[in-house]
Amino acid sequence: MAFDLRGVFVVLIIAALNAVMTRVLLRNLNYFLMERGIFGLDVNKPHKPKLPEEGGVSIVFSLLLSFVLFGFLFKYKWISLIIVTTFFIALIGFVDHFRNIRPYPKFVYCTIVGSLYSLYFLTDPSYSLEYSIAAIVVIGVSYSVLVNAFNVLAGFNGLEAGVTVISSATLTVYFATHEFYNAAAVAFFVAVSYAVFYQLNKYPAQIFIGNSGTLIPPSIFVGLAVFTHEWLPILFVTAPHLINVVIKYFSTGVSSRSDHKPLEYRDGLLHLPPGAYVSLIRLYLRNGPKHEKQLVRYVYSIELAFCILLFFVV
Repeated sequence: MAFDLRGVFVVLIIAALNAVMTRVLLRNLNYFLMERGIFGLDVNKPHKPKLPEEGGVSIVFSLLLSFVLFGFLFKYKWISLIIVTTFFIALIGFVDHFRNIRPYPKFVYCTIVGSLYSLYFLTDPSYSLEYSIAAIVVIGVSYSVLVNAFNVLAGFNGLEAGVTVISSATLTVYFATHEFYNAAAVAFFVAVSYAVFYQLNKYPAQIFIGNSGTLIPPSIFVGLAVFTHEWLPILFVTAPHLINVVIKYFSTGVSSRSDHKPLEYRDGLLHLPPGAYVSLIRLYLRNGPKHEKQLVRYVYSIELAFCILLFFVV
């Protein structure tokens, strides 16, 4: 199916199904997750309420359905790699909720999943064997860096979902204007799913996205970079996450979120705990305590700045 008006209409239909499925799953996941004890504490609230965790599962299933339909109707050959990597990275995120996978093993697992994208080169006879082998390493490691960086800048109501809507909408416009219509459609499906999820995840959140939902966007973005050979837009939309992880690394080294004290909630505001490590958000808090919504808007503004800058640079 070509990307004419009929093709655009089909993409919109798939996106609508995506939105409906995400919302229906969310409606039932709230009860399902709580009944099975899959919940987290909203530590940035005064009474630390229990909220269902891993609500990103709704996004996983709706996106997988969208990708299958899109690949079937448009004969998009490489969508199968996005489907496989989306499933496995979401599985790693879901397991991480229960097992708290340590940083180094998690990095290795993500590298293995990301290296699947190198099949794009291994099955193309125009690429040499040496190039294909190098692609396995470079793509796998780059994938793991981006996925883990995306996961580090998280933990506040609406932050991950909102940032994903901004970044994926930006990529939709970028790829469409550069005539990468398949990539634009995939990015659009991501934007739709996370926009629906955002309605229940924004402050005050009714459900947490969990690692299963946080790890998906950068996983898909890397795939789009591989298939279009357009890495620069991906680096721009993930720039805040990469900057944040570099700052945190030089502050505290390789560590997981559970190794550090969370922010302290007092008098309706979030305060830095004693001996806090440095990150984008904690740098902002050095100017004084802030409301959670202020912190989220601060990250949104940085993300928007890089997304806008993309169109001036490229």
